Amino acid sequence: LHAERALRGNPRLGWASSAMLQLQSLGKDWTAAIETLRQQAKSGLIPAAESDRKQSALLTAQALEWEEQRPSEALESALRAHRLDASLVPAAVVAARLHIRNGAARKAAKVLRATWEKSPHPDIAEVMSHLKPGDTPEARYERVQDLVRQAPASLEGDVALARAAVAAQRWEAARKMLAPHLDGRPQARICALMAD
Repeated sequence: LHAERALRGNPRLGWASSAMLQLQSLGKDWTAAIETLRQQAKSGLIPAAESDRKQSALLTAQALEWEEQRPSEALESALRAHRLDASLVPAAVVAARLHIRNGAARKAAKVLRATWEKSPHPDIAEVMSHLKPGDTPEARYERVQDLVRQAPASLEGDVALARAAVAAQRWEAARKMLAPHLDGRPQARICALMAD
């Protein structure tokens, strides 16, 4: 491969490094791709923050691939991804699911809360609601309510809480959360929740 030979001769060649990263990513060689990103930052080809963000995405892809067959390695990758970019929702979700599977609900909650503060997202609330398998819909509602309260009010928080309220048959609470989002042309998910 020309790019590989060129990089051996000069690790600062941007075109060769980009080509290698693309090939490694396409081949799902996550370890090599992560190393290429580290080298790009070390060589000054990309800023360190960009390298961290991209490494986080690759570590998350690795964790998702390994989640079923290699859960301990998947957890390690997801947690590394989360340390590099705590706002990356898929990294937090995978790490939390694996913590829950291991019976470490507190660790899962800690990861989910850190990400919710930076990137409120329905997937975070969904995993948080199922932090303790077998909980009642009411307990799941209270857990989501606690999560949503920790960050400034947001559409995602209102939708997550409304979804949990509907599951718990707290109709008034659900309506109250959705009311501010009904003016104009409400999103389809808001309309679907109101219908529920």
